[in-house]
Amino acid sequence: MEVDNGKLKLKRLRTLLLDEADELLTEDTAKQIDGVWDAIDDPDVQVALFGATEVDTTIAAGLFDRD
Repeated sequence: MEVDNGKLKLKRLRTLLLDEADELLTEDTAKQIDGVWDAIDDPDVQVALFGATEVDTTIAAGLFDRD
């Protein structure tokens, strides 16, 4: 990853780690994460969600679905 003119380039990203997943999967934040996910071209990027509380895996799986 590199930053060019204030924009983060994600070409070489291999793993996306998200902490506080329970809070990140609210409707408003999920839209922002969806925008980041759409900007990642590589279908082989791995995503890891972490949080202290249980997360609805259906929502999480749908958020990172490429179809």
